Amino acid sequence: MTLRFSSVRLEPTAKVKALLMDAYRIEIEEDDNGTFLATCPALPEVTTFGDTVAEARAYAVAAIGEAIAARRQDGRPVPVPE
Repeated sequence: MTLRFSSVRLEPTAKVKALLMDAYRIEIEEDDNGTFLATCPALPEVTTFGDTVAEARAYAVAAIGEAIAARRQDGRPVPVPE
């Protein structure tokens, strides 16, 4: 019996996706208006903010998921987490 995986596309589970998104480095700094700016150096398109550090981080994690999905849909490379 021969198994061929070249034509099979495996989708990661929600838990695996969450772990991958959490693996990307998120930088958070306080903005001049009292909010917190969150960016992801590996994915320059990820820039968001929140009223607290926790909120900024949560928004950044969601934005990382969106950035990865957009890159995959467009056929662009997805960088490996640092």
